[in-house]
Amino acid sequence: MNDIKSFIQEKHEEINEQRKEREEFEEKMRRPADEYCEHDKKNATYVSEKIDGEWKWVSHSITCSECEISESTKRRAKDVNDVLSIPKRYQNTPNKSKYYKAYKKKQGILFTGFVGAGKTHETISLMKHVYIQEGVIMQFCTESSIINHIKEAISRNDVHPTTLTYAKCPVLVVDDLGSLNTSEFVRDIYYEIINYRYNEMLPVIINTNLESDEISENHSERFISRLIGMTEVIALEGEDQRTK
Repeated sequence: MNDIKSFIQEKHEEINEQRKEREEFEEKMRRPADEYCEHDKKNATYVSEKIDGEWKWVSHSITCSECEISESTKRRAKDVNDVLSIPKRYQNTPNKSKYYKAYKKKQGILFTGFVGAGKTHETISLMKHVYIQEGVIMQFCTESSIINHIKEAISRNDVHPTTLTYAKCPVLVVDDLGSLNTSEFVRDIYYEIINYRYNEMLPVIINTNLESDEISENHSERFISRLIGMTEVIALEGEDQRTK
Protein backbone atom coordinates (compact mmCIF):
# COMPACT_ATOMS: atom_id res chain seq x y z
CA MET A 1 0.00 0.00 0.00
CA ASN A 2 2.81 2.39 0.91
CA ASP A 3 4.50 1.64 -2.42
CA ILE A 4 1.33 2.62 -4.27
CA LYS A 5 1.00 5.83 -2.31
CA SER A 6 4.63 6.67 -2.99
CA PHE A 7 4.17 6.03 -6.71
CA ILE A 8 1.08 8.26 -6.88
CA GLN A 9 2.87 10.97 -4.93
CA GLU A 10 5.82 10.86 -7.34
CA LYS A 11 3.50 11.13 -10.34
CA HIS A 12 1.72 14.12 -8.81
CA GLU A 13 5.05 15.82 -8.21
CA GLU A 14 6.16 15.04 -11.78
CA ILE A 15 2.94 16.46 -13.22
CA ASN A 16 3.21 19.60 -11.07
CA GLU A 17 6.84 20.04 -12.13
CA GLN A 18 5.91 19.76 -15.82
CA ARG A 19 3.04 22.20 -15.33
CA LYS A 20 5.44 24.66 -13.75
CA GLU A 21 7.97 24.23 -16.57
CA ARG A 22 5.23 24.68 -19.19
CA GLU A 23 3.97 27.89 -17.51
CA GLU A 24 7.52 29.28 -17.32
CA PHE A 25 8.14 28.40 -20.98
CA GLU A 26 4.86 29.94 -22.16
CA GLU A 27 5.53 33.08 -20.13
CA LYS A 28 9.04 33.41 -21.53
CA MET A 29 8.38 32.38 -25.16
CA ARG A 30 5.35 33.95 -26.77
CA ARG A 31 3.09 31.53 -28.61
CA PRO A 32 3.23 32.01 -32.41
CA ALA A 33 0.13 33.36 -34.07
CA ASP A 34 -2.34 30.82 -35.42
CA GLU A 35 -1.96 30.00 -39.10
CA TYR A 36 -5.11 30.44 -41.13
CA CYS A 37 -5.99 28.23 -44.08
CA GLU A 38 -7.81 30.19 -46.81
CA HIS A 39 -9.12 26.99 -48.37
CA ASP A 40 -10.54 25.33 -45.28
CA LYS A 41 -11.30 28.52 -43.31
CA LYS A 42 -9.71 27.04 -40.18
CA ASN A 43 -6.84 27.89 -37.88
CA ALA A 44 -3.76 25.78 -37.26
CA THR A 45 -3.08 26.16 -33.53
CA TYR A 46 0.28 26.06 -31.75
CA VAL A 47 0.60 24.21 -28.42
CA SER A 48 3.55 23.78 -26.08
CA GLU A 49 5.05 20.31 -25.92
CA LYS A 50 8.16 18.81 -24.35
CA ILE A 51 10.28 17.14 -27.04
CA ASP A 52 13.58 15.44 -26.18
CA GLY A 53 13.63 17.20 -22.83
CA GLU A 54 13.05 20.67 -24.34
CA TRP A 55 9.85 22.70 -24.43
CA LYS A 56 8.80 23.90 -27.88
CA TRP A 57 5.84 25.42 -29.68
CA VAL A 58 4.40 22.78 -32.00
CA SER A 59 1.86 23.43 -34.74
CA HIS A 60 -1.15 21.11 -34.77
CA SER A 61 -2.14 22.01 -38.31
CA ILE A 62 -5.53 21.31 -39.79
CA THR A 63 -4.30 20.58 -43.31
CA CYS A 64 -6.97 20.70 -46.00
CA SER A 65 -6.83 18.79 -49.27
CA GLU A 66 -5.80 21.93 -51.20
CA CYS A 67 -2.86 22.51 -48.87
CA GLU A 68 -1.83 18.87 -49.10
CA ILE A 69 -1.84 19.12 -52.90
CA SER A 70 0.29 22.25 -52.71
CA GLU A 71 2.85 20.53 -50.49
CA SER A 72 2.89 17.49 -52.79
CA THR A 73 3.55 19.59 -55.88
CA LYS A 74 6.40 21.38 -54.11
CA ARG A 75 8.03 18.06 -53.22
CA ARG A 76 7.63 16.71 -56.76
CA ALA A 77 9.01 19.92 -58.30
CA LYS A 78 12.14 19.52 -56.19
CA ASP A 79 12.80 15.96 -57.39
CA VAL A 80 11.38 16.11 -60.93
CA ASN A 81 14.66 15.74 -62.84
CA ASP A 82 15.75 12.69 -60.88
CA VAL A 83 12.37 10.96 -60.83
CA LEU A 84 11.81 11.39 -64.58
CA SER A 85 15.49 10.78 -65.47
CA ILE A 86 15.58 14.01 -67.48
CA PRO A 87 18.71 14.24 -69.68
CA LYS A 88 21.24 16.72 -68.28
CA ARG A 89 20.91 19.07 -71.26
CA TYR A 90 17.21 19.60 -70.53
CA GLN A 91 17.16 19.72 -66.75
CA ASN A 92 16.76 23.50 -66.72
CA THR A 93 13.64 23.45 -68.86
CA PRO A 94 10.65 25.09 -67.12
CA ASN A 95 8.50 22.95 -64.84
CA LYS A 96 5.37 24.57 -66.24
CA SER A 97 4.08 24.14 -69.79
CA LYS A 98 1.64 26.43 -71.56
CA TYR A 99 0.41 23.35 -73.41
CA TYR A 100 -0.80 21.52 -70.28
CA LYS A 101 -4.45 22.50 -70.86
CA ALA A 102 -4.27 21.32 -74.47
CA TYR A 103 -2.81 18.04 -73.25
CA LYS A 104 -5.61 17.59 -70.72
CA LYS A 105 -8.23 18.42 -73.32
CA LYS A 106 -7.36 15.43 -75.49
CA GLN A 107 -5.01 13.45 -73.21
CA GLY A 108 -2.26 13.71 -75.80
CA ILE A 109 0.04 16.15 -77.58
CA LEU A 110 1.89 15.90 -80.89
CA PHE A 111 4.50 18.64 -81.27
CA THR A 112 5.52 19.28 -84.88
CA GLY A 113 8.07 21.64 -86.38
CA PHE A 114 11.42 21.86 -88.11
CA VAL A 115 14.72 20.82 -86.54
CA GLY A 116 15.63 23.15 -83.65
CA ALA A 117 12.12 24.56 -83.17
CA GLY A 118 12.10 23.49 -79.53
CA LYS A 119 10.03 20.31 -79.73
CA THR A 120 12.15 18.30 -77.29
CA HIS A 121 12.28 21.30 -74.96
CA GLU A 122 8.48 21.59 -74.95
CA THR A 123 8.06 17.82 -74.62
CA ILE A 124 10.17 17.69 -71.47
CA SER A 125 8.58 20.81 -70.03
CA LEU A 126 5.16 19.20 -70.46
CA MET A 127 6.42 15.95 -68.92
CA LYS A 128 7.56 17.87 -65.86
CA HIS A 129 4.26 19.76 -65.61
CA VAL A 130 2.21 16.56 -65.79
CA TYR A 131 4.34 14.84 -63.14
CA ILE A 132 4.32 17.78 -60.74
CA GLN A 133 0.56 18.29 -61.02
CA GLU A 134 -0.55 14.66 -61.19
CA GLY A 135 2.31 12.60 -59.78
CA VAL A 136 2.42 10.47 -62.94
CA ILE A 137 5.87 8.98 -63.55
CA MET A 138 6.92 8.56 -67.18
CA GLN A 139 10.09 7.86 -69.14
CA PHE A 140 11.58 10.11 -71.84
CA CYS A 141 12.23 7.85 -74.86
CA THR A 142 13.58 8.55 -78.31
CA GLU A 143 11.96 6.63 -81.14
CA SER A 144 15.29 4.95 -81.84
CA SER A 145 15.49 3.61 -78.26
CA ILE A 146 11.96 2.20 -78.51
CA ILE A 147 12.62 0.51 -81.86
CA ASN A 148 15.95 -0.88 -80.65
CA HIS A 149 14.17 -2.25 -77.61
CA ILE A 150 11.60 -3.93 -79.86
CA LYS A 151 14.33 -5.39 -82.08
CA GLU A 152 16.14 -6.81 -79.06
CA ALA A 153 12.87 -8.35 -77.86
CA ILE A 154 12.34 -9.94 -81.29
CA SER A 155 15.79 -11.51 -81.14
CA ARG A 156 14.90 -12.99 -77.72
CA ASN A 157 11.43 -14.09 -78.83
CA ASP A 158 10.13 -11.85 -76.07
CA VAL A 159 8.06 -9.31 -77.99
CA HIS A 160 4.80 -9.41 -76.03
CA PRO A 161 6.11 -8.16 -72.63
CA THR A 162 8.07 -5.40 -74.37
CA THR A 163 4.99 -4.31 -76.31
CA LEU A 164 2.94 -4.18 -73.11
CA THR A 165 5.61 -2.04 -71.43
CA TYR A 166 4.99 0.76 -73.93
CA ALA A 167 1.30 0.03 -74.52
CA LYS A 168 0.29 0.21 -70.86
CA CYS A 169 2.68 2.74 -69.32
CA PRO A 170 0.88 5.74 -67.71
CA VAL A 171 2.13 8.23 -70.33
CA LEU A 172 4.06 7.28 -73.47
CA VAL A 173 6.68 9.88 -74.40
CA VAL A 174 8.36 9.62 -77.82
CA ASP A 175 11.02 12.02 -79.04
CA ASP A 176 11.73 12.35 -82.80
CA LEU A 177 8.92 10.21 -84.21
CA GLY A 178 9.42 8.91 -87.76
CA SER A 179 13.18 9.38 -87.76
CA LEU A 180 14.05 5.75 -88.49
CA ASN A 181 13.32 3.44 -91.40
CA THR A 182 12.27 0.07 -89.98
CA SER A 183 11.00 -3.29 -91.13
CA GLU A 184 7.31 -3.91 -91.65
CA PHE A 185 7.26 -6.29 -88.68
CA VAL A 186 8.65 -3.63 -86.33
CA ARG A 187 6.19 -1.07 -87.72
CA ASP A 188 3.33 -3.46 -87.02
CA ILE A 189 4.43 -3.85 -83.40
CA TYR A 190 4.75 -0.09 -83.07
CA TYR A 191 1.23 0.28 -84.46
CA GLU A 192 -0.13 -2.20 -81.92
CA ILE A 193 1.31 -0.05 -79.14
CA ILE A 194 -0.31 3.13 -80.45
CA ASN A 195 -3.55 1.35 -81.31
CA TYR A 196 -3.84 -0.09 -77.79
CA ARG A 197 -3.31 3.35 -76.25
CA TYR A 198 -5.82 4.86 -78.66
CA ASN A 199 -8.50 2.33 -77.72
CA GLU A 200 -7.81 2.58 -73.99
CA MET A 201 -7.55 6.40 -74.15
CA LEU A 202 -4.08 6.41 -72.60
CA PRO A 203 -2.12 9.67 -72.97
CA VAL A 204 0.92 10.30 -75.17
CA ILE A 205 3.42 13.14 -75.55
CA ILE A 206 5.16 12.89 -78.92
CA ASN A 207 7.21 15.16 -81.16
CA THR A 208 8.37 14.99 -84.76
CA ASN A 209 10.02 17.24 -87.33
CA LEU A 210 8.23 15.47 -90.18
CA GLU A 211 4.94 16.17 -91.94
CA SER A 212 2.33 13.42 -91.99
CA ASP A 213 3.25 12.40 -95.57
CA GLU A 214 6.90 12.08 -94.50
CA ILE A 215 5.99 10.03 -91.41
CA SER A 216 4.06 7.68 -93.69
CA GLU A 217 7.37 6.67 -95.29
CA ASN A 218 8.26 4.89 -92.03
CA HIS A 219 4.79 4.30 -90.54
CA SER A 220 1.45 3.15 -91.92
CA GLU A 221 -1.52 5.39 -92.70
CA ARG A 222 -3.53 3.70 -89.94
CA PHE A 223 -0.71 4.52 -87.49
CA ILE A 224 -0.88 8.20 -88.48
CA SER A 225 -4.69 8.16 -88.30
CA ARG A 226 -4.62 6.84 -84.74
CA LEU A 227 -1.90 9.31 -83.74
CA ILE A 228 -3.79 12.33 -85.08
CA GLY A 229 -6.99 11.08 -83.51
CA MET A 230 -5.53 10.82 -80.02
CA THR A 231 -3.51 14.05 -79.85
CA GLU A 232 -3.79 17.79 -80.00
CA VAL A 233 -1.38 18.78 -82.77
CA ILE A 234 0.82 21.76 -81.85
CA ALA A 235 2.92 23.29 -84.64
CA LEU A 236 6.00 25.04 -83.24
CA GLU A 237 7.49 27.85 -85.28
CA GLY A 238 10.41 30.20 -84.90
CA GLU A 239 14.17 30.36 -85.27
CA ASP A 240 16.41 27.34 -84.75
CA GLN A 241 17.08 27.43 -80.97
CA ARG A 242 20.26 25.34 -81.32
CA THR A 243 22.06 27.98 -83.39
CA LYS A 244 21.46 30.78 -80.90
